[in-house]
Amino acid sequence: MPTEMSSSKSKGLLVVIGVCMAVSGILYMETVSYQSVFSTFRAVFITSECRPCQEQTNIVFIKVHKAGGSTVSTIFQRFGDDRNLSFVLPRKGIRLGWPNQIKRSDFLPSLTGEYNILVRHVVYNRRILPGIMAKNTVYIAILREPFSHLKSLFNFFHVAKMVGIRGKNPLMTFLRSPGRYAKKRGGQKTKNLMSFDLGFPRRLWENDKAIGDFIRQTDKDFSLVMILEYLDESLVLLKRYLCWSLSDILHWAQNKKTYKSKEMQLSPVQRKTHRKFSKVDYAYYEYFNATLWKKIELQGPDFWKEVQHFQAIQSDVMEFCQSPQSVVNTRVINASMWNEEFYVDAAFCAKLRTLTISYLNFLRKKYSLQQNSKASVGHNSTKKKSHCFPGTNKFP
Repeated sequence: MPTEMSSSKSKGLLVVIGVCMAVSGILYMETVSYQSVFSTFRAVFITSECRPCQEQTNIVFIKVHKAGGSTVSTIFQRFGDDRNLSFVLPRKGIRLGWPNQIKRSDFLPSLTGEYNILVRHVVYNRRILPGIMAKNTVYIAILREPFSHLKSLFNFFHVAKMVGIRGKNPLMTFLRSPGRYAKKRGGQKTKNLMSFDLGFPRRLWENDKAIGDFIRQTDKDFSLVMILEYLDESLVLLKRYLCWSLSDILHWAQNKKTYKSKEMQLSPVQRKTHRKFSKVDYAYYEYFNATLWKKIELQGPDFWKEVQHFQAIQSDVMEFCQSPQSVVNTRVINASMWNEEFYVDAAFCAKLRTLTISYLNFLRKKYSLQQNSKASVGHNSTKKKSHCFPGTNKFP
């Protein structure tokens, strides 16, 4: 033990001496700047603490309906587009077989012989999807607080009109007898839609053992289930797990709308009614919300510093991209512990603003051009980037 402690102290002393020598060298130069001194400190300390890793490029994102999926989808679309990866693209429309199981005739053949990224609406099936995707594919999903989810889909799918509810507060009317309206055409999506997207069969909605078994299997199959209410934390965790750079998780919020029932709060009776009505979604959400925080706890205190840093950069980039300056100027985002230096210009802002369906149409056109010209496509034509960041990318 004394020998190990002496060795540790010696290493620490060498680091301090190295920093002092480096800084002294800078001070003797004719031009001295705070940035150059900071860079020297960063080079000595950060390099010894960071983890080298190679970015993950094989990903399935289960785009759960009305749970922030469009916003997150564009992150994966931009990532794959920039690296010329192979997408699972619907032959037509925006879904991959949903609400039925996906089959080969639903999507375009790969130009590389394998697929790297799937981000469209699909019913998760742990036996079918691995047969489509490349090896070592990582599975990601997102969930939303169930009542907030109900309010969003109730508005988006015009449920009140579809099931014949009138009055000043149609959602309140719906909650008095949700089972009755869910049986009508247009009301089916109001019950356990999130868990349905994740592959839970309708016939087992009342089977408590099956609910528990499916949730535990989902936990094994998915590297990360994000939570919309904690999107920033989820994205930073995603970045660490996939060994991505901060620029990769910047995003433009999509489908954010205001509507009458958005601020509505449930009474205890209404909450009990809705929980009983959509019990599988509540079970999934509560389990994976707790799981998210367990994963965050394993990251250490520097995780929260990275979240704050990400929020600051996200805000800065959003402000820049919405200003006239973005048309002619370029914003430089300096390197930090959590990102390399990168640039934000008009082209970057345009991609950031692209809606997920517009991006899907662009990717289909790109696919067609590559198919006709036999252009190089796929991760073999673009080297995977390597990064060196603090934290851990080990999946619990």
